[in-house]
Amino acid sequence: MMAGLDLSFAFNLPPEKALEYFRGKGYAITGDWREMDALAHQKAFTVAHMAKLDILQDIRNEVDKYIAGGSMRDAHKNLQTILEAKGWWGKGWVFDADGVGIGKKINARRINTILRQNKLVAFAAARHDKLMASVETRPWWRYNTRLDNRVRPGFRGLHGLLFRHDDAFWDAFYPPNGWFCRCFVTSHSERDLAREGWQDERRDSAADDSLNEWEKRTPKIGGESRDRVTTYTDPRRLDKDGKIVKVTPDVGWSTNPAKDWARPFTPPPLDDLPRTFKGLGDVPPLPRPTKVSAADVLPKGLSEQDYARAFLSEFGATLDDGVVFKDVVGAPLQVNKQLFVVKGTGELKADKQGRGQYLKLLAQVIKNPDEIWLGWQDQGGVFVLKRRYIKVYGFETDGRLLFGLGVFEYGQDGWTGNTVFPPKDRASKGAQFEYINKQRDGLLIYRVGNKKASR
Repeated sequence: MMAGLDLSFAFNLPPEKALEYFRGKGYAITGDWREMDALAHQKAFTVAHMAKLDILQDIRNEVDKYIAGGSMRDAHKNLQTILEAKGWWGKGWVFDADGVGIGKKINARRINTILRQNKLVAFAAARHDKLMASVETRPWWRYNTRLDNRVRPGFRGLHGLLFRHDDAFWDAFYPPNGWFCRCFVTSHSERDLAREGWQDERRDSAADDSLNEWEKRTPKIGGESRDRVTTYTDPRRLDKDGKIVKVTPDVGWSTNPAKDWARPFTPPPLDDLPRTFKGLGDVPPLPRPTKVSAADVLPKGLSEQDYARAFLSEFGATLDDGVVFKDVVGAPLQVNKQLFVVKGTGELKADKQGRGQYLKLLAQVIKNPDEIWLGWQDQGGVFVLKRRYIKVYGFETDGRLLFGLGVFEYGQDGWTGNTVFPPKDRASKGAQFEYINKQRDGLLIYRVGNKKASR
C-alpha cells in the first residue's frame, strides 16, 4: 500500500468544504473514464468499467469517509470485505446471467487510486474556495511543486510561475494536473512579490499567447481516443535540457475542478442510469390489480404505534427491532420503524395522510410487488439511488383501486426504508394513476410474471 496522501498544501483546511465538493457529485456509468468530458468528471463520481450501481455506491461511501478523515487502511479493509462478499474483489470481469460484462473487479491498487485521487481533487477544490476569498488583497497565484525526484519534469518547469487569479492559465492548469499530482497553489500580494523578488515570474497568458488547446489522439484497442488538452509554452524558461518549457496536463486534467464545480450543470445522458423505456408512452400498462377485501384494511382510529406495529409484524419486525428482509430479487432491505419517523423531529407518523388503514396492504407492496424500479433522484444537488416498489390493488366490493408505493434509498447501511404510502385517497383516480406512472421511470429491474429479474 502506498504512503498516506500529502495534503499539507491545504494548510490544515477542515474537510467540510472538500466533502461538500465530493458529495455534490452525481454519478456516471462509463466503460472508460475518458469517455466523459472534463466538466462532467468534475460533476460526477465514476469508476471506470463499473456498471453495477450498488457497487459504485459502496465505493463512494468509503471515499466519503476517507475524505472526512478516515484512514486509508480502514477504507481498504471495508471495501475488500464488501467486494469479496459481492464477488467483485480481485482481477478480471464480472458477468451477469446472460454472460454480459457488467464491470471490472476491484483490487488493492485500484482502491488506492480511487481513494487518493478523489481526496486530492476534493481538497484542491476546497483550497480554491479559500484562495478566492482573498483575491482582493492577494490577487497573484503561484504554481508550486514539491521539487523532489517524484515531480514530473513538465510540472517542475511551472514551479514558481505567477498568474493573476483570473488568468485563463488556471482554467487548464489549476492542480491536480494528473494522476497523483502533488502540485499546489498559494496566493500572494504585490508586497509579497516585491519582498521575495518574484516580479520576473509574473505571466499573462493572454498577452503572451502561451496557451494552446488542441485534440490529442491516442491509439487504443478498437480505434483511438480523442481528448481535448491544453499546452502552456513559456519561451522565457528553459528546462534542464535547455529546451523551452512546454507543458501539457495529463489527458483528462486540462481543467479547474473547483471552478467547473461552481458552474451551472445539467448531467448529460451518460450521467444517468440506463432507462428501460424511452418515454412514458413506451411503459407497458400496470399489471392487473390484486383483489383485496375490506377485511384487509385496518380499522380507523388506531394509534400511530399500533399502525406501525401492524406493518412491521408482516416482516417479523417490531418497533424496537428491525429486520433485514430480502425482496423478490434477493436485495437485502432494512425494514424498521424509520419508515414512519419524521426526519428532524423523530416523531412517529404511521397514519400520515390516512395511510394507517392500508399499512398491512402496503407491507405486501414490498414483499410481493408488481414492479421494482431503480433510479437516481436529485436531492439538493446530491444524487441518491432510489428503489421504488409499486403494486396495484382492486377492492372486490366496489372495484376501487388502491395504488401502493414503497421507496428505499441506498446509503452507507445498504437499502434503508425511505417511505411507504398510497397516493392520497382523496385524489381522483386519474390523478392517482398519473402520480404512480411518474414513479415508473428509470431501470425496471422486476415485473411480476417476468422470469428474468436483476438487482
